[in-house]
Amino acid sequence: MAKVDVARRKLEAVRKGELWPLTAGEKARLAVHIGRGASKVVRGKSTKAPDRAADRVLEDAEERLKAEYDALEGARKQAIRDKAKAKVEKGSGFSWW
Repeated sequence: MAKVDVARRKLEAVRKGELWPLTAGEKARLAVHIGRGASKVVRGKSTKAPDRAADRVLEDAEERLKAEYDALEGARKQAIRDKAKAKVEKGSGFSWW
């Protein structure tokens, strides 16, 4: 599977709320915020701040994966353009006879 396809699958997974594409650091930060939220629930307090922080971790991961996908897709398109340009410069060898 091409790197572009893998990046696209990871991006789609994060958008669906799946955690497997997250880096270890992102998973650790998410676990910390979930733990803080759980402790607030036990004490009967608002979980607004931990919820926002966990959402921010997921948004940052999505942004990172989107940038990675865009970079890979841009590189793929550039390679296609370079091949086409080289073919034109070489000459297609087309003639009527």
